[in-house]
Formats: sequence, C-alpha cells, structure tokens
Amino acid sequence: IRVYLSDRKTASTPQQYGSGHWLTCSPSTTWDVSACAYFFAHTLTKALDCPVAIVQCVYGATKVQAWMSKPVLEQFLGRSVEVPDAPTYKHPCGMYNQIVHPVERFAMRGMIYYQGESNCYDTIRYESIFPTAVRSWRKAWQREFPFFYTQIAPFYYDSTLRCASIQEQQAHCLDSIPLSGMAVTSDLGDSLCIHYVSKRP
Repeated sequence: IRVYLSDRKTASTPQQYGSGHWLTCSPSTTWDVSACAYFFAHTLTKALDCPVAIVQCVYGATKVQAWMSKPVLEQFLGRSVEVPDAPTYKHPCGMYNQIVHPVERFAMRGMIYYQGESNCYDTIRYESIFPTAVRSWRKAWQREFPFFYTQIAPFYYDSTLRCASIQEQQAHCLDSIPLSGMAVTSDLGDSLCIHYVSKRP
C-alpha cells in the first residue's frame, strides 16, 4: 500500500502543484494516514491481489463547500463566492484550490469520502450540495468512478437532532449519486468522542 499525503493547506486560487509526499505503509509511517482509508486499501489489496495507492486529501472540521471549486459552488448557490487571500479551513473552496485541484491529473479508480460533521449545523442544503460536489469531482477526473462514503458517526453536537439530521441527508444522497454506497457507523460511534476508535469495521 502506498499513500500520497497532501499537506493540510489552503489557497485562494486553484494551484497547479500541491504539496505532499508519498510513503510506503508500515507501522512507523501510518500515524498520519486515515485509518478508514488504510483498512479500505488493505481490503482491496487482498481482493485484487495487486498494489493499491491512496491519494489522501484530508482536513478536519471542514464543510463540503471547502472541497468544491469556486465556479461549481457559485453555480449551485446562484451568487458570487468570496474566497479571501489567506483562507482558513472554514472558508469555501480553499481546500479544493490547494489539495484537490493539483491531484486531478492523478489517475484514479474510485473515491472514498468521510465528511459531514461541520455541515450538521446547516443541513438544509446538504442533500443537494453533496451530490453536486460528487458530480463536479467526476467531471474533473473525466471518469464516472465509484463513490463510497461514510455516514457520520453518532456524536452529541450540542443537540441529538444535529447528528440525526445530517445522517438522514446522507442517506437520501444514495438516491441521487449513481454508483455510490454508504457505510453506516451508528453501531460503532461514541456520542461523547467524535474520534471513535473502531475504524476497522
């Protein structure tokens, strides 16, 4: 298993080159690798009997809007979107510009996705904006690749309804994202710890 770790940085405009590095998975190198991604790749190596590479694009506490390009997000919202010169993880399009756009020329067979916690405070549009993001990524790679995502784990976001609301939106997205699948974590999570430990299942 090989992993490309994208650096957790943002940019105000799409970057031609990102920053990151490749590593070979071993007990001494995987401390910063997504556990869910690692176990998924490990399963693939066994099933396919071939090497598997992961391109890891991650940044905690981000909304899906941060991973979308400015033109796509503006078309979805029907208005202009302001991206500051030095965006943070809270701003739209910043992660797309620095992390996603530079790796769009990488060959890819599929995508796994685990996000949604920060969107639980604004779930009204998630059912429509999430599929829009997926369509834009498939268009960027010019491939209708399989897309698998993890429903957020149960956690008490100052209200039990917040988690349930985004989980419901994510479940509805299965009907509007072709070639998709969703992993459910309701039996694995910890309502008091957002970073639950049971990642292998």
